[in-house]
Amino acid sequence: MTDLVEDPLVLYFPSFGRDLDESEARDAWPWNAVEVVTDSSAALVMPGNLREAGRAYESYAVLRMHAVRQDPDVACEVLVSREVEAVDGFIDGWIAARLLFGGPAYEPLDELAFAREADVLPGLILDRSDRQLGGCLQISRERRAEEIAAYRVWRTERYLPPGGR
Repeated sequence: MTDLVEDPLVLYFPSFGRDLDESEARDAWPWNAVEVVTDSSAALVMPGNLREAGRAYESYAVLRMHAVRQDPDVACEVLVSREVEAVDGFIDGWIAARLLFGGPAYEPLDELAFAREADVLPGLILDRSDRQLGGCLQISRERRAEEIAAYRVWRTERYLPPGGR
């Protein structure tokens, strides 16, 4: 990661967009807020009300650029594994932002951390149409249908309050 963070040829274009409420979670998910252009450049449009989480989004961008620097022409299973790793890095940054820097609660991103703890994060990523998976999304959904089902069961039975949201 050091070569990506300290390399002067690696470019980040971070900005903060408008404030998002919980109904607009789609724009806050790291795979939609970060656009990795090449193995050395990324554009980040982070929610304006989650400024403390900036490092979490940057961490995700670095991990995505690292994945691009590796062989980009890999099997779908490898691509999914790399995305889970990148989201995992985002979650570490999100937890730090919330606990150490007083970041505000934002349930859709908190759910990522709880899903990781419950070991259903890959199912969440596939269920939420992570665009970083590109053409592998549908293939992976078919191959990993049981992981999506496990995530959905966990979400309705263990995560959501009685009566749902």
